[in-house]
Parts: sequence; structure tokens; C-alpha cells
Amino acid sequence: MACHLPRSKGAFSLSRDLTLREHTCLTPKSRVCKSSTTVDVCDFSKAVPTGLRVHRRNHKPSAASGALSLSAATQDRGTLSDFGNAGVKVQKDLDVVALSNLCVDVVQPVASLPPEDPEARQRVFTELTSTIPDIKQWEVGGSTNFAIAAARIGLKTVCLGHTGPDVYGKFVKEVLEAEGVELQQIAADAGLSENALRTLLCWVLVDPSNNHAFCSRFDFKKTPFLSGYCTLASEAKHTIQRSKALMMNGFMFDELEMEAVQETLDIAKEAGTALFFDVGPRGANLKAGVPAGGVEALDLLLTQSDVVLLTHEEAVDVTGIRDAAQAAQSLLERPGKWPALFPLRQ
Repeated sequence: MACHLPRSKGAFSLSRDLTLREHTCLTPKSRVCKSSTTVDVCDFSKAVPTGLRVHRRNHKPSAASGALSLSAATQDRGTLSDFGNAGVKVQKDLDVVALSNLCVDVVQPVASLPPEDPEARQRVFTELTSTIPDIKQWEVGGSTNFAIAAARIGLKTVCLGHTGPDVYGKFVKEVLEAEGVELQQIAADAGLSENALRTLLCWVLVDPSNNHAFCSRFDFKKTPFLSGYCTLASEAKHTIQRSKALMMNGFMFDELEMEAVQETLDIAKEAGTALFFDVGPRGANLKAGVPAGGVEALDLLLTQSDVVLLTHEEAVDVTGIRDAAQAAQSLLERPGKWPALFPLRQ
């Protein structure tokens, strides 16, 4: 089943000279958009060539923007990388791994959006999940958006995350297989609670005015769903080592322990795997220290990532600066290798 790709406005990328340049749209079931715009990226730490042709998957502005930027970045990563103190050669046979945040979006028309009150939202969520929704409402979501966009432009892509042995997990696997994306489990099922075993559902609630809100079980959980898993499975570690790039987003903290995220960063950096970080709405939570250690984790990711993706709103959340160019300049001045791709909402 194909993903639903609603039409949306263009986005922009911000190169190191702080010049905003328009991106174009990736059309459904198409690797190449005929109206694509050639984008002159002045300096992307020599990772992105001048004249890069950019396409964008519409579901989330950063999805295909990130896919195209890493497509260029991985060209310079080569096929072998020294790994570990022993200098073992690792075959770089994967272009990109999308980490965590695998889910099924369920698009649900509603008369009105739920209130912000947690108890009221919990009642709405309980009612929504009392029956299995019509499969016509299902779409793969989360990191799968990026992974599919990457695969459609020819990158060898793996989704490394968690899905359950349920109808939704089967749906995610079938869609990814149809798009040429490999699915790997980040943790063994043994020891997981019944709730954690289930594939994540995210309800996309849409009112008559086309306003929308999101609702999932993550909204009512204080600890990661893979609690107790502080280290990745051996196969997951090797997959990260094999990849030229690793795509992360802020929602991984809903699923992974801080120790697992730190281990992931260490493995990637030691293996010469480029780090891409899509801050997302969870950037505000991390900046506020949710979960515990969020401030330090956000600082680490912003410093160690090779490319960071944010909307204007997310840049304000993590910097407190409302002007887009000034916010980007503030981020670019952080220590470390830090070219920023910066999609803006219009």
C-alpha cells in the first residue's frame, strides 16, 4: 500500500552562508520531480556538491530534504571505514539507517480537536483505541517517511526500530518492503511488556477546518517504552557500523533509554558514520529537561551531529532566538562539525 502524501508548501534550506533557498516537492510514486529546483549549496563542509538537485517528500518538510543532503554526504564516505582500537575494516554497504520512531499513523476525522487537559485526552485516546480502525485510514509514519524518501532517490536504506508482532507491525513491514527499505528490530522481544511489544499507533485527528492534532500512547508515558534496554542488540550495532549515515529524531527518546542513545552516538562516531538529527517537536521537551537528562542529551546531539534539521519553530525552541538566520547562526557557531539544513514553514 502506498503512503499518502498530502500536498504542502515548499521548504527552505540554510547553507553556511545563511542564504535561504527554496526546495521543491517530491511527487507520490516518483523518484524525480519534473519541476525540481537546482539549489546552490555554498558550503556543506564539502559534503554537498554545488548544484545539488533537491526534492522534498511532502508528509514532513525535513524528510526528503534530509534524504537529499545525506545522499550527497554519503558520496564522500567511501566503502571501508576503520573501526575500533584494533583498526578492523568495516564494509560500508548501507547508505543510511533511520533510527527508532517507527509507527502507523491513523488519520481520523473528528468534529473537534481534543482539549489539552491530559485526562480528557486520555479518554479520547481510550475511545479511539477500543476498536481496530479501517485499514484505509492507515499510513506508515515517523522515521518511515524519511526512509522511504531516501529509498526513492536510490539510497540503500534500513529502518532500525521496534514494531510488534501485530497487524500494524505487519503493515509497516509490508509497506517498507514494497518501497525497498529493510526493517530491523532494535531490541529483542524477550523481556518487553505487553504494552511495549505493540506497534506504535499515532492518531492524526483532523477537524472540519483541516486543523490537526496528534495522539499516541507516548503522550501518556513518563519513561521510554523500551525501558531497561540500555544497550543495542549486536546486529543493530553492526548495522550502524555498516552505514554511511545515521538519521535520528527527537522522538527516539520516547522509545530508547539515554544510555542506548549515547551508545548509538559512540558507535556511529567511531565507525565514521555521519550523524543526521531531526530535532522535531521533542526538542522543546529536551530543552526543558524531559526526560531527565534531556538538556545534556540535546546539547550532545546538536554538537556531535554532522547535519541538524529543524523547522523555524523548533529552532526557536532550542535557541530562544526568533529570527531564522540568527537562530541558525547561533547553532552553526557551536563547537564541532555542524552544517545545518534548516526547513522553514511558510
